[in-house]
Amino acid sequence: GAALFFIVGRGLLTVLIGPVLGRSTLHFPLYLVEALVVEAVALRVPRTRQLTLGLWAGLGIGTVGTLAELVWSRVWTPIPWSLHLLPEALPLTVLAGGAGGLVGGLIGRALAPVGMERQPTPRLVVPLAFAAALASLAIPAPMATDNATAAVALGPSGADVRLSPPDAADDADWFNVTAWQGARTGDGGLVIVPLHKVGPGHWQTDRTFPVTGEWKALLRLARGRVVEVAPIYLPADPAIPAEGVPAEAAFTRPFVADKQVLQREAVGGSLGLERTAYTILALLAGCWIASLAWGLRRLDLAAR
Repeated sequence: GAALFFIVGRGLLTVLIGPVLGRSTLHFPLYLVEALVVEAVALRVPRTRQLTLGLWAGLGIGTVGTLAELVWSRVWTPIPWSLHLLPEALPLTVLAGGAGGLVGGLIGRALAPVGMERQPTPRLVVPLAFAAALASLAIPAPMATDNATAAVALGPSGADVRLSPPDAADDADWFNVTAWQGARTGDGGLVIVPLHKVGPGHWQTDRTFPVTGEWKALLRLARGRVVEVAPIYLPADPAIPAEGVPAEAAFTRPFVADKQVLQREAVGGSLGLERTAYTILALLAGCWIASLAWGLRRLDLAAR
């Protein structure tokens, strides 16, 4: 029921924003398979075993659900998930699913009707579940660059790219030219052109892409923790302010962190101020989680 409510709500929103208003089409996960996993587990595990039900449902979502979303991404999303992601992704999704399932089981037990049997909780389940949830967020968070450079030649058939080092894009999760925000109508346009390997460190596109006007065009490379871009063309933006990057016939440019170009409006600041802000944010999040846990605990005890 929750999944169907989500699909109807997001589906109507997608139709309104995309076809009706002519803006970006939302590409969202369906969660239908995950909902069916929960229902399948609930057929075998009684509601009085709240933690067991949550754990097995979470593990099923972390495995079967993840594979289902991979398939869905290859049907619908602009940049489908690469199979290279699975060896790193599955251990994390299993960890996140198990942790989320346990936390969900604890919440479900706290909100269960008065008089319903409640599954006993082993002493370390709660801290381990929260630690696993935090780890599943912290482990994939750091992003890196590998100091690669791209020698690019633009021609009538697209882009010819030679990388240094030559193996910089081998086994990449994605490597493409992404251009956006230059069309005068609708959502501004999005053009994604994959690069095909033709030799060691030598890649080509099979078609052209826009590099004029208000368009922005980047070489985008992701491989493991490396998420980086090399600008092909960027218009000047005096409102930020940011200088333009011309699309010359031939040029060599370094790859830089993805967000350095996508967030050109970020002006930086004091490292001490940044750390202070993140510390305050972490404390607020901790207080929020602690208050929810305290309230659920009171409900749990009062309903017994």
